[in-house]
Amino acid sequence: SSLAIQESIPSSTKVILVEDNDNLRAYIQLIISDKYQVISAENGRVAWELLTLNDEHSKKPSSGDHLPDLIISDIMMPEMDGYQLLEKLKSADKLRGIPIIMLTALAELKDKLKALRIGVDDYMTKPFEEEELKARIDNLLLNYYRRRQYRQELRVEMESKTEAFIAKPTSRKKQ
Repeated sequence: SSLAIQESIPSSTKVILVEDNDNLRAYIQLIISDKYQVISAENGRVAWELLTLNDEHSKKPSSGDHLPDLIISDIMMPEMDGYQLLEKLKSADKLRGIPIIMLTALAELKDKLKALRIGVDDYMTKPFEEEELKARIDNLLLNYYRRRQYRQELRVEMESKTEAFIAKPTSRKKQ
């Protein structure tokens, strides 16, 4: 049920919305801002700067707190298009795991395949159904949080096994 999905998605969830059309950007922000903190960018370059800002101007590695939980991006935009942004995201260690939805007017198979081969998580064409977009966002976020929780649980389990192994006295055979 959608209630179960929403309970698993924190209210602090951040979504970066990359769309060059001012009216469409405002509309999408309006329909999803009741559930998510939405940060808007008018093209891929602006989104990339938002994502890498803390890393470039800080002497110490960033904590990742400024990173979004999901990115929704158009493809056809000035300065840096959605494909270029997607390639940069998927080749950056800290960013490659962030789920990405392409929301675009490009409906041809060759465009979808190009995005899928770069590594996009979902692809929707405009015009889109509001409820479908919301459901896709919820599903991607839920899966993202489940994977992150599973990795955390594995890490904790491995750390405790490592500590137990190190603390265990070694048995030496008497000769």
